[in-house]
Amino acid sequence: MAWWPRLRPDDRNLRPHEAPGQCIAPAASRNAAGILAVLSDHLPESGRALELASGTGQHVTACAAQHPGITWQPSEIDESRLESVRQWVDASEQANLLAPLRLDATRAPYPGAPYDVILLVNLFHLVSEEECWAILTNSAAALADGGLLCFYGPFLRDGRFASAGDRAFHAHLQGIDPGVGYKDVRDLRNWLASRGFTVKECRDMPANNLMWVCRKAG
Repeated sequence: MAWWPRLRPDDRNLRPHEAPGQCIAPAASRNAAGILAVLSDHLPESGRALELASGTGQHVTACAAQHPGITWQPSEIDESRLESVRQWVDASEQANLLAPLRLDATRAPYPGAPYDVILLVNLFHLVSEEECWAILTNSAAALADGGLLCFYGPFLRDGRFASAGDRAFHAHLQGIDPGVGYKDVRDLRNWLASRGFTVKECRDMPANNLMWVCRKAG
């Protein structure tokens, strides 16, 4: 399974930052504060966290700064994104922020498990249902009992799109790969339950996104 290269976001949406190879994604700049606000209501004071598909590295750097008691492990499958994450990590000089791993989220096991928290942002609409199932299964296996799976992105609500823009984006994704696209909230709740997760919160976010916080049994 190699989901990222076939659906890699257009580099024109990225902006260079201070160091060579370091990038800023406008979407990450917009949604970081809202994601952090939800995480702050649920994350433990200390522990170990893995971010899947870290992208530019903006989110995990912000998380490490806001939650210094948690050790954060970024990861990426795409080499150019890995370099951006490395630059963000180096620039932050935060002792609780580790060098990124090259990791395909659809493949088990996740190195360094068990984790207390797994975070992923804007990933599930870029993968097929089978790959989504694999990520949920791998995350359940990599989390400690009682650990948190937190994820953010756009979703269908009982088969309906939240906006015309969401419908158009879903169609664009399926034009690239008919197997991917928005996942339905109803399906996700069933898939999570089958893997031992309880949904603690599913919060409405700006631009019709949702932020989920799910706890592994135990």
